[in-house]
Amino acid sequence: MGQWSTVIERRGQIDSLMRHAEFLIALSLFAIPTSTEAAAVTLWAKGYPITREGVLVGCSLEFNAATEDHFYRQGKMSSLVGSIALNKSDDPKKIPYFVGYKLIVRDLDGENVIPNAPASIHLVASDGTIWKGDPKQSFLSDTDGGRLQMLLPDDAMVRVFEGILSSKSVTLAFNRRPGGTDVRVPIDLTVANADLETKRVQRSDEAVDAWINCTSKLLAEYRKQD
Repeated sequence: MGQWSTVIERRGQIDSLMRHAEFLIALSLFAIPTSTEAAAVTLWAKGYPITREGVLVGCSLEFNAATEDHFYRQGKMSSLVGSIALNKSDDPKKIPYFVGYKLIVRDLDGENVIPNAPASIHLVASDGTIWKGDPKQSFLSDTDGGRLQMLLPDDAMVRVFEGILSSKSVTLAFNRRPGGTDVRVPIDLTVANADLETKRVQRSDEAVDAWINCTSKLLAEYRKQD
């Protein structure tokens, strides 16, 4: 799975979530509230290129967030780390590119951090369009608590990407058992760093801008070969 981007969990941030009771206050300050989505806080987002032997092969948009799960865990907190990566296909004549979506779920229970890979994962556009991949192209990650989903280009991809460009946000969705209720978590891609102790948020368009610049170069390379 070398073409999938590597996601690095910041253990210190998980420890901070467990140690500090003011996390609930932080949620009220940082969350994107809606009637259908879970209360969530984005801790950071970043975009960067993926290269193989010095050649651009993908562009990753990564995030770290936390959410209260009221569907399955009576409002207990879970840590979410993941990425949305546009990847060049190894067989461009058949499929020029695809999107690899990775999500790592770790449940916080007292002093314990419990990896809990979701049963399925997908993305939701700002207009409600669901971008859902083929279950046969969904795999457990080599990282505990993680799942990988390959998504192919279609109209839903366009709507999700348009939302990333216009609102600099995206909504994740996952469920914990087949046929279960989806947990939807909004991710604010303008958060460069959220400090839960000081309740300060550093905002920047850098993550989305870096991802846009990278994907533009990647698609331009494809057009040259077409």
